[in-house]
Amino acid sequence: ARDLVNYIRDRVESPIAVVPFAQYANFGTASGSEDGVIAPTIEVVTGGGRGRGRGRGRGRGGQTTQTVPDPNWQGCVGSPPEPYNRRNDPINGAMPGVSGVDCPAELTRLTTNRSTVLSAISGLNAGGWTNIPSGLMAGWRTLSPIAPFEDSLTFLEPNEDVMRVAVLMTDGANTRSQTANTPLHDSSAQGHADARTAQICEAMKDDGIRIYAVAFEISDSNTRRMLERCATEPSMYYNANSAADLNDAFAAIARDVVALYISG
Repeated sequence: ARDLVNYIRDRVESPIAVVPFAQYANFGTASGSEDGVIAPTIEVVTGGGRGRGRGRGRGRGGQTTQTVPDPNWQGCVGSPPEPYNRRNDPINGAMPGVSGVDCPAELTRLTTNRSTVLSAISGLNAGGWTNIPSGLMAGWRTLSPIAPFEDSLTFLEPNEDVMRVAVLMTDGANTRSQTANTPLHDSSAQGHADARTAQICEAMKDDGIRIYAVAFEISDSNTRRMLERCATEPSMYYNANSAADLNDAFAAIARDVVALYISG
């Protein structure tokens, strides 16, 4: 990934985002104050003592129940309800924050600062369960100038020169899926998560995003087929069975992106 960034940025002044994902993706706690993300809340009880409570929110004995932002939220977001869990809709499909879950590193928004991108990549560690829809939805949002990423408009002004590219890499099958119609990803229905992955891939491509997909040391044939179909073209899918293969895949993607940009 570092080589890909350096190859592209040596030739094209392109903004790049980095979106880690596992069971969830992390939009950062600052996003909780923005549209497009619903920060989780908790209820706290204050006051007390003898007497009768008065006013809205008052409880017995003068206690007051207040709803406040959850101070333990790390920035993790789950999935919106159907059908917005596969649509890029910041109003009806605002990303619901979830607390008390394993949270990956915070994503890096589109930026032209190469050092910021390289530092984000260098800080990554593999671990946790896999829910590919989390990464796809977060990546799609970073490539769209809508809440909470309105700042992306600086790079994505609608004109013929803009080419949006997503590189999806996973080292595992979908081991976690959305739990019923809740924000949580605690189910282990791989078929459900695979279907959602396919739906999001098609929606992203319909939105004009070119998708490269890389399967890294994945033995599950269904997952490999799903990733191949996710790619915009069969040639944009890579099956990497070793670290060397992974390096080759990212190098090929970098060359292709630059060639497409120059020819366009």
